[in-house]
Amino acid sequence: MDDWHKEFWDVVDSVAQGIEQFVQDVTQAVEVIHNEIAIDIEQFFEEVFDVELELRPGENDLFPDHWGELSDWLVNPRVEPDPTTHPCCVGCQNYHGRIYGGNLLVCAMHPYGWQDETCPDWEGKGN
Repeated sequence: MDDWHKEFWDVVDSVAQGIEQFVQDVTQAVEVIHNEIAIDIEQFFEEVFDVELELRPGENDLFPDHWGELSDWLVNPRVEPDPTTHPCCVGCQNYHGRIYGGNLLVCAMHPYGWQDETCPDWEGKGN
């Protein structure tokens, strides 16, 4: 009768070990899949856009910080100002230039851009 406590805890320990092994196996599988996807994405961008990316994570780094930057670039592309489109924004550190829902957000002070040749809020990069 007294052995049932020991048997119970042996079963609990066995289940805990099984769960731990399962989690380790899943983690390894996710790392393998993640690395394969990263390699495919890198190759795609290198071939199509002639852009070099380094997306493969380091050890124990399943979701590197620059994945967010990549998804921002894909979902909300950046539009650079030029002499014909928002010329007063060229070189301004406040310029944002990302498209959200089909609308260009130029900057926080002037969401639709400044219409004159000189913006009163223009600040050079590095100032």
